[in-house]
Amino acid sequence: MSGGRAGGHRWTRRDAPGYVPRVLLVPAVVGLALLVVPLVALVGRVDPATVWADVTSPEAGAALALSLQTALAATAACIVLGVPLALTIARAGARGAAVLRAVVTVPLVLPPMVGGVALLFLFGRTGWLGAMLGEAGIRIPFTTTAVVIAQTFVALPFLVLALEGALRATGAGYEQTAAALGAGRWRILFRVTLPLAAPPASSQEPCCASRAPSASSAPPPSSRATRPASRRRCRWRSTRRSTVRGCRRERLSRCRSCC
Repeated sequence: MSGGRAGGHRWTRRDAPGYVPRVLLVPAVVGLALLVVPLVALVGRVDPATVWADVTSPEAGAALALSLQTALAATAACIVLGVPLALTIARAGARGAAVLRAVVTVPLVLPPMVGGVALLFLFGRTGWLGAMLGEAGIRIPFTTTAVVIAQTFVALPFLVLALEGALRATGAGYEQTAAALGAGRWRILFRVTLPLAAPPASSQEPCCASRAPSASSAPPPSSRATRPASRRRCRWRSTRRSTVRGCRRERLSRCRSCC
């Protein structure tokens, strides 16, 4: 017999447990604990008596509604911007694709605070685009639009990299065949390329929707954090001088009272 039966199920090669060394279970369990135990500790700090009241409070409801709205808007922006960008990278040359892929990967390695400061320097009141938009009466910092932009900045690389890898794996053979049969570029895009890109894109949409709200978790940089170092140094010197002068005056007043 090529395969046995257990409970009416025929064992196949796919059901085989494999030949992974059992000693690797130790670091696997440690890695799983590193992911699960902090979450358990976080849930353990929740007070069961007040959790329902906290979740159903008007403040929590407004925050959840805002997070849902911004996450959906950021996901739509990632699809509109990420699919063309992934197509461009997948169909570009080797050098061009490497450069574009490196640029897309930059937001993944930046700390959230650094990304927030970069967006503030771009869309702030004195930023490159913020100054021009301010003259037109458009204000972006500390608005819902800014939250959507920050979420798109964080979630877009996940969609682009996954979709670009899937498109590069499928190749351009189907597109070349459709072009040989007389199909135009737009017809190839909607009838061949996008149907091939739909499965990986749909699989990354939940990732973008879940990853996007984390962009607004970092506190926005304050004006003091973005203030030039020279101004902070001057203010520190002036404060120090005023403190020294105050101490001298207090000493003089004490000496006079003693005399």
